[in-house]
Amino acid sequence: MISLRASFSGLMCFFALLGGSVQAAPVSVNYEVKSYLLQGSVEYFEDPSGLISVDALRQSSNAEHWKMADESRLNFGFSQSTYWFRITMVNQNDKESRLLLEVDNPLLDELDLFLFSADQLINRFETGDSKPFSQRADDHLIFTFPFVVPVGESVTLLLRVHSEGSVQVPLSLWNYDDFHHEEEYGIIIQSIYFGVLLFMAVFNLFVYFRTFAASYLYFVGYVLSIGLLLAGMTGYGYKYLWSFSVEFQALHIATFLSFAGLFLAAFIYHYLNLNRTRSMMGKLLLAAIIAFTIMLLLSSVISYHLLVQLALLLFFMLVNLGLWGGLNKWGGIQHTSMVYFTIAWLQMVLCGIAIVLAKFGIIAITFISNDMLPWTVLIQVILLSMALGERMNIERKQRITAQRELMNIQDVHKKELEDEVARCTEELVRANKTLEILATTDALTGICNRRYFLEQAQHMINVALRYHHPIAMVMLDIDHFKAVNDSYGHAAGDHVLNEITANISLQTRKTDIFARVGGEEFAMLLIDTAPDMAVIQIERIRESIEQMAIVL
Repeated sequence: MISLRASFSGLMCFFALLGGSVQAAPVSVNYEVKSYLLQGSVEYFEDPSGLISVDALRQSSNAEHWKMADESRLNFGFSQSTYWFRITMVNQNDKESRLLLEVDNPLLDELDLFLFSADQLINRFETGDSKPFSQRADDHLIFTFPFVVPVGESVTLLLRVHSEGSVQVPLSLWNYDDFHHEEEYGIIIQSIYFGVLLFMAVFNLFVYFRTFAASYLYFVGYVLSIGLLLAGMTGYGYKYLWSFSVEFQALHIATFLSFAGLFLAAFIYHYLNLNRTRSMMGKLLLAAIIAFTIMLLLSSVISYHLLVQLALLLFFMLVNLGLWGGLNKWGGIQHTSMVYFTIAWLQMVLCGIAIVLAKFGIIAITFISNDMLPWTVLIQVILLSMALGERMNIERKQRITAQRELMNIQDVHKKELEDEVARCTEELVRANKTLEILATTDALTGICNRRYFLEQAQHMINVALRYHHPIAMVMLDIDHFKAVNDSYGHAAGDHVLNEITANISLQTRKTDIFARVGGEEFAMLLIDTAPDMAVIQIERIRESIEQMAIVL
């Protein structure tokens, strides 16, 4: 079965061969033009062996192998061939023109530019990201080649390109001064872009130190990895971060892409709480983590050409897993966070499809396949941060609700406990009162007992002595009470005691203390009562008892 890529590439080659005999139009130089449209002015030649020299290429015998490019943003996918590009410029103005050729792909390994005028080599540049950054013709993030087209002359550019990665060669021709003017705006925008990514990473790192949720830590790792990947893809990395290491420049795409995939898989795994289940998605994410780890360990052994393709395909599969996970978790209490999560992956999938097709040379280089990636990543990072923030907000609300419910339960329990304590306290007070009554009251007659009387008598006598108040104490005894018990029994005797006690109680004052101190013996403490008044009161009580008729 013939693959889609092979069929598509074959179809492109067929049309290219049909147009091979068409001569590319020279670029007419005009110093008032900022940039030139190169469509119809670029020819290319594929050298599968990579051994053809520039002199051999310029021989007339190879003329029929040149093909006209349909556009200036050429894409040959992952190819091991060497490609030559030819552009001719004619200056018919009254002064020389200073121009600049831009190759907007800082990941190309080898770029050699030869400038010919009247069949004479006038200049040569050798550069590429496989060579030290200091060897570049201009100190720019991307590859730029300045040159001059004299008045009334033509200059032919021959550009040789070879790369282990995807051979994407976006060509642009600029007026030298206008290029640098436009470049300033691009640098400002890119600086703001990386500043936003760094801010998102630092912000979520602080959130991690506050919550210690693993999702935030893995998200920070992903943002930093994808940021370094984009820095390498835009040229910032090689110029400012690792310009000292040509070897790392050759591996940084696969390295940072693997790190990004590793952290991203771990982020999805923990964000969706797959560690609590044994789902198929969880197993696939764990397998992706293992695969990215293996690629990192074997990055210096595996062919870079193969490593980048594997990393791209695996990362694209991971992005689809993220979309799948968001759709599976759609709805529920965390619906809003899942909306952000799903949209982040959906737009990433759409952009990823275009990027993968472009990297493999199936489609041409477009804004979506080449320039849209950084903005897609930025949108994804923002949406995932919003998803994390919304989840944290939902969890905070859940904690608040749970705390309120717990407080309500505690309040109910507290009220029940308070009621129970109040009830027990009331019962204890009643019990204490009962015990106090039992301790100070005679069980038979209900009046004070001997113990209570002696305590009160001692206190009242001391008070009377202190303030010189009169006080009288009287002892009472029922005569012939033993005869009642012997003749009628103890029950009758108890009845007699109760009747006499009731009679005496009616004749005592509330301030007096009346107590039973023995079997038929009683005592009275008369407060503020002189002896003569006490005699009168006691005599009245005696006469009252004498007149009693007690029915047995």
